[in-house]
This record gives sequence, C-alpha cells and structure tokens, in this order.
Amino acid sequence: MELHFPAKKFVAFALTMIVFLSSVVTAVATTIAATIVDDNNTYTIQVLSSKTEDILAQAQVKVGPHDVVTRNDEHGIVIHVRRGYEVNVTAGGKTTPVIMYTNETAAQALKKAGVQVSDKDQLNIPLDQELSDGDHVQVTKQYGIHVLLDGGFLSPVVSEGTVGQALEESGISLNEDDIVTPSLSTPVGDGLVVTVKRVTYRDVTKTEEIPYTTVTKESDTVSQGSYRITTVGEPGEREVVVREKLVDGIVKETEAVSSAVVKQPVAEVKLVAPSEKAVVAEVSAAPTFTDKNGRQMTYKKVLKGKATAYTSNGGRTATGKPAKVGYVAVNPEIIPYGTKLYITSPNGKVVYGYAEAADTGGAMLSGRILVDLYYDTESQCNSFGVRNMLIYVLD
Repeated sequence: MELHFPAKKFVAFALTMIVFLSSVVTAVATTIAATIVDDNNTYTIQVLSSKTEDILAQAQVKVGPHDVVTRNDEHGIVIHVRRGYEVNVTAGGKTTPVIMYTNETAAQALKKAGVQVSDKDQLNIPLDQELSDGDHVQVTKQYGIHVLLDGGFLSPVVSEGTVGQALEESGISLNEDDIVTPSLSTPVGDGLVVTVKRVTYRDVTKTEEIPYTTVTKESDTVSQGSYRITTVGEPGEREVVVREKLVDGIVKETEAVSSAVVKQPVAEVKLVAPSEKAVVAEVSAAPTFTDKNGRQMTYKKVLKGKATAYTSNGGRTATGKPAKVGYVAVNPEIIPYGTKLYITSPNGKVVYGYAEAADTGGAMLSGRILVDLYYDTESQCNSFGVRNMLIYVLD
C-alpha cells in the first residue's frame, strides 16, 4: 500500500525527526558510567557530573561522620564507601571508644584500643566475631594467685579487682577477726600470695591457789628457839575465766574475763618466844674518842646496843622536827630528846656520825632496839640492816 503525504506536511515531519534524533545523540554523548561500592553492595549508574559528591548525591548515597569515601578512576569511575561506626572497649576499669568498619572483629577493636589480652582473660564477645554499631567489648582480666590458709594452699584464677573480691570469687569465707595479708583492699596481680590466718576465741576456766598468810604471836609459853602452831594454814581457791585468742590454733593472747574466790584461805597462827630485850651496857672508856675526821672528841658516856634504820617521805619526828639524816629515834627515858650523839660501829667500819635524839618508836620503847638511824632511801636502810653500834653521848 502506498502512503501519500502532502509536500508541506512531509517537510515538517522530517524536520521534527531530525531535531529529536539530534537531541538523543547529544544526551548519549554527555552521560558517564560510575560504579559505587557501598560496603557489600555494588551498582553502576549513568551520571552527568564526574564529581564524587555529585555522583553520590545522584545515587542518593548518604555519608556518615565515620564513613570513609575513596575513588579509583583507573578503569572508569569506581567509588568505595566504607561504613564506619563507633564501639566501646572496656578493660582495667577504663572505657575507650574506637571507630570500626564493616567486617572488622572484636580482636581488631582491642588492637585499636591498645588492649592486650592473655589466655586467662574473659571477653563478652569472641575475638573473631564481627562487630556492629553500638557494640561494647568488655575484657575482664584474670590473674593466677596463691592463697595460704587452713594449713594448705589454693591457686585460683580470679578476676581483676581486690583481694577481698578474689577470696569471695574463690569461695573462701572469712570471719570478722581473720587476719588477711595483704589487706582486703589490695589490687590482685599475677603471682600474688595471700595469707589467711584464722582467728578464734575460747574461754578457759582455771582454778588458782590463794596462799595463806602466817600470823606470828609472842607467847611466854614458848621457850626460846622453838615455836608452836595453833592454827594450821590452808590455801584458798580462786576460779578464773580466761579468754584465749588463737591464731591458726595457737594461743597468742589471753585476757582475764572474771575471777571469783570459791574458798577463803585460812591464816596459820604461829606462837614464838618473846623477843630478847636489847642489851644496854655502859662501856667504860677514855673520856675522848677520835671521830671520822681524826678529831679528838670528849663524851659523857658510851652506850652499846642494837641499831636499825628507817626512812620516810617528808615526815616529821616525835619532836616536830622534819625527818632527815642526823635525827635518830631513841627511848627518851634512856637518851633524852635533844641529846647530841656520835654513832659508829665498834670496829669503826660503819660510821653514822654526829646525830641528835629527835624521834622515838615502838621498838625503842619496848627495849628491843637502842637506836633507829634515819636514812634518805630504803636501799640505804636495807644495806644497814640490824647492827650493834656504839652511841657516844657527847658533852
């Protein structure tokens, strides 16, 4: 069949076709092919601009703050978008944020955070597991320690923390008074030696003897050099409760808790002969003697008898004078108060020296002692003891 067109219409149609084909050729000539690799997704598009940001915009690819965009034009435009995200790594009480990328694992996160782990350490995520946005890798450090207790030892592997936490984790219970070295607050570490000493207490009841005393009485019914017991002495008893502190079974401290007398002691009564009276003898002698300084001194008379010694803390004599060396106690009926004396041993080795009769006492009044010499200290008195002395009564 033949088609017939009017000449004018044919010319118009031909011009229209020429314009259309021309525009199509121009459009094909200005487009570019670009390949986008968005992590695991790859696709190619035709773009009008060669700029990376324009290509991504045309492809409606959004880039986040941690994403990495690279481009390679060696074999056409190839744009790689590596998606980045943040995860946290916690170890040793410190949390470190790190940037991760698709297909990266927990091991890589630890490396980026600068955390090294040992075979003993515990992780909440396996080392080879791939991470995703918001993951949190937690490392619990583990340490091998040694615990000495109850006569033996344990070698547990424990988590990071303190000695107290390590003992609790190992199932070791403590009493309030147990002694732990080092202290419970000490951080643990590999090879740490912890000593636990068990502390216990017990009350022990003991019976102690209370010694009896002896009461000595003079009696004319007893001859010199002998004695007679009228009441036999018996010891008493005291019940004492003692609290013992034991460390690992060994007593380290004791403390008396209570004490009660369960039996009173009975004093022994002992009868002895009356004491012999001191012998007071006037010794005839030359009217002078030589004192310790070599001087010749005159005297009225010289007495010989037993002498003892005494002291006091700031006391006063029977005459009201302050007690001091040089004031001696006498029987004022034999040696009147105020009498000046010179006192020495018969051999001259012990010299008390010049003195004054200023005090008295029961031993002097009973006649057992002739003179009691004052000294400043008890040691001097003890050193003197009881001696026979010469007492010169001076003019």
